[in-house]
Amino acid sequence: NGNHYFDLVRSFAGTGRADFRIMNDTAVHMLVDKSGNVGIGTDAPSHQLVIGANSTQTLKSTVAITDMTNGASLSLRGQAPTIFFDSTSAGIPTILMDGRGIEFKDGTLDSQGNVDVKIDSSGNVGIGTDSPTRKLQVKGTGNTAIAITSANTAYVQLALGDTDDDNYAQLILDNATNKLQLQNGGGGVIGERGIT
Repeated sequence: NGNHYFDLVRSFAGTGRADFRIMNDTAVHMLVDKSGNVGIGTDAPSHQLVIGANSTQTLKSTVAITDMTNGASLSLRGQAPTIFFDSTSAGIPTILMDGRGIEFKDGTLDSQGNVDVKIDSSGNVGIGTDSPTRKLQVKGTGNTAIAITSANTAYVQLALGDTDDDNYAQLILDNATNKLQLQNGGGGVIGERGIT
């Protein structure tokens, strides 16, 4: 109808690779530049795929999604949506949280629910709370339990210590004998024969 069109633009007259643009009379809706970067909502993509706007980071990500009004979001829908980190060589998969922490919630984009797990900016982990004050805090609304299990004939161990010795004191359950011991690195043992 004359308001929308495809456009090929050469970087200089007569030669060179062209940008491919989908636009209306006033704005570029999608652009593939001469290096292969794709921009949706921007005409100057500096990532391989940009939706909305480029990121402000010096090191450019492969994909940038920006929404300064509502907050960028990504939706995966299907039988069992999965995010897979396929690291190569000695690389370690990484999630960067920009010093803000991260929350895992129930609910949807339309209606976010309660915080199930929270990692705050200090590294404190909360389960059932969005404001953990310890390195690990578990909060329930009723009877609350933490289970640590092992094989039927193995030990279950809770180790206490410092940076020099991470198991100076130990709470040990011997599943083979169902005996519980509290051991101290200084030599003391409570329940050496087991607490029944």
